[in-house]
Amino acid sequence: MADPTPPDDDESSGLLWADAYADATTGLPAPQGPTSAPIDRPTSPLDEDAVVVPRSAPTPGGVRGLLQRFRGPDPEPGPDRWQFAVDRCRQPAPGGRRVAVLSRKGGVGKTTTTLMIGHTLAAVRRDRVLAVDGNPDAGTLGHRVPRQTAATVVDALAAIGTVGGYPDARQLTSQAPSRLEVLASPENPHSSRSLSGEDYQQVLDEMHRHFSVVLCDTGTGIIDDAHSGILDAVDQIVLVSGTALDTARAAGLTLDWLEGHGRAALVRDAVVVVNHVAEASRVDLDAIESHFRGRTRALHHVPHDRHLEAGAVTDPDLLRPDTQAAWLDVAASVADGFALPSPRDQMKDPS
Repeated sequence: MADPTPPDDDESSGLLWADAYADATTGLPAPQGPTSAPIDRPTSPLDEDAVVVPRSAPTPGGVRGLLQRFRGPDPEPGPDRWQFAVDRCRQPAPGGRRVAVLSRKGGVGKTTTTLMIGHTLAAVRRDRVLAVDGNPDAGTLGHRVPRQTAATVVDALAAIGTVGGYPDARQLTSQAPSRLEVLASPENPHSSRSLSGEDYQQVLDEMHRHFSVVLCDTGTGIIDDAHSGILDAVDQIVLVSGTALDTARAAGLTLDWLEGHGRAALVRDAVVVVNHVAEASRVDLDAIESHFRGRTRALHHVPHDRHLEAGAVTDPDLLRPDTQAAWLDVAASVADGFALPSPRDQMKDPS
């Protein structure tokens, strides 16, 4: 795998999210600036500027304030709570790590989960982090960061064999100020639906050469060929559920299906995110939590946050402090899995 570590002299974007983490974590390199200007697209009635009501500016202190407020009882002897979570996020990913984010139910925040895990890891770690839109039904991950290129997964597939190094790979991605890079899905669903599971595997293999951590946002069709190919190509999964009963049932059935189709190892190492996409729930959340904790490695609740409702470009600095803290915990649990055995390795060596 090519060297995934960005140069130490990258110019800073000045984003408070990344600056705060750099201040708190022994002088991490600042974000890389974009290599190209945002792309121009035809005006649409659903353009973000025309539809999304601007939210007020973040409270003074941003994530720097979060890291101060997040200080609490030590989860174990040693660093305080926030530093402990940051240190976990920075755990090595030997040989690189691929993580699929799953949900069989739409509207539970699967794309948001991919995005926020990516933002958090990219802002904290020294190496490169990529999020790939693996949704064959015109996924929206590419719309959640400032677009710097019109390139998509289809272009990445066509470029295999010609990507000589990271600068070539960078031409295929858009980069957020957190340093997270995103490889978008085609906006025309006919283009993405023509991609097979093998196609997605080839794209993940290629991008894995240039990024230490590759997240993959998936669709809801768990039994389709594209989804199956992605599952064969990843090391661990994040399963997303809402707080409604039908979303929790769908998440539980997803685990059942995975276990019944030779992917029990992915279930055992899974991180479950219960996304509070609504402000209140009449469901017994303790019962949901008990069900998933007995089957998976970790479970986290993420509180409702209005900034994540818009489905537009997401600025982590605009999240409430408790939401920021929750995503830091989720990302830390994902990174805890980097040192665990990968099902991919077992597939290569059945003995």
